[in-house]
Amino acid sequence: MKYTFTLAALLPAAAVLAAPAPMPTPPGIPSSTAARTALAALTVSTNADDGGYERDLFPTWITIEGTCNTREYVLKRDGTGVTVGSDCYPTSGTWTSPYDGGKWTAPADVDIDHMVPLKNAWIVRIPLFPYLIAKTFPASSLPPPIK
Repeated sequence: MKYTFTLAALLPAAAVLAAPAPMPTPPGIPSSTAARTALAALTVSTNADDGGYERDLFPTWITIEGTCNTREYVLKRDGTGVTVGSDCYPTSGTWTSPYDGGKWTAPADVDIDHMVPLKNAWIVRIPLFPYLIAKTFPASSLPPPIK
């Protein structure tokens, strides 16, 4: 009887300790009002595409934690109630846009790619951090920066 009481008292504590810690919220997300204001202030210019961009020049997701690639890590971090398979790919969860409140329940429907699309970065020759270049962009594929 004494052991039954002790075990019954410890089970809820064990369940709490065994629960996975929630992923942290990404830092620096502006309010939807601030994002819309900044978007409205952008100048839209004519297309300056030089025709040199090729998506195949840029590799896909890199492995960043265990067997999880960048996309899988971000889907786990930014979703609610996310469960993953043994391959690290989310099998269920809910994702809410911090910008407009849109919701998705299918991981394949969630875009997490780039704040600046690769083609646009190529066209405007955005200077890239050396670490990112080394990790994700072959140096020979980079266009020369505008001086």
